[in-house]
Amino acid sequence: MSHHDVFISYAKEDKPIADAVCAKLESRNIRCWIAPRDIPPGKNFPEAIIEGIEDGKVVVLIFSSSANKSPHVTRELTNAVNKGRIIIPFRIEDVLPSKSMEYLISVPHWLDAVSPPLERHIDRLVGIVEGIINTEQKSAGRDAGSVAESPQIAGYPAPVSPVQSSPAPASGSGTILPEPGPDYPPEPGHIPPWHFLYDIKKHLPLQESSSQQ
Repeated sequence: MSHHDVFISYAKEDKPIADAVCAKLESRNIRCWIAPRDIPPGKNFPEAIIEGIEDGKVVVLIFSSSANKSPHVTRELTNAVNKGRIIIPFRIEDVLPSKSMEYLISVPHWLDAVSPPLERHIDRLVGIVEGIINTEQKSAGRDAGSVAESPQIAGYPAPVSPVQSSPAPASGSGTILPEPGPDYPPEPGHIPPWHFLYDIKKHLPLQESSSQQ
């Protein structure tokens, strides 16, 4: 089984940029899954894609006109949304998303990489991904520590940390909520895809955040 943090979704026309993003992330010890490199010989292609998304934490989408009309990319994003993965759209062309694409990645803040040099935008992307992964690891460490510190009575299973309800998000937080309308709030049991999308401004590198103030 592959051990990785990031799944890279891209159209075949954008493979050079996808490879450059992958190389930069892995130079910072962030393991990536990217096709066709990480598909074992003889492995069913769709099955390998599903497992690649499932085993990662973040999906980086190389968004372009080619990705915008690619059914292959749309299927990957649909699966990522269904699995609750964080999606970071990295836009390399000044193009509006199609309706189906907009439904999947309708976020207020894209990571634009339209203006040169591309390397500067890739560095910014790496900083954002590092921030997300570090936050996830710290959160997982706290959860594991709270369970480990709980007393265990012989003959009984170890206690499980209680699930606490999350407080309402403050303005500017990473949770993205739509305006009230006929489709919101959602029906009971239905979790709309925008609950899993990520506000990348929350994880901008410190020097960039301060420069924008």
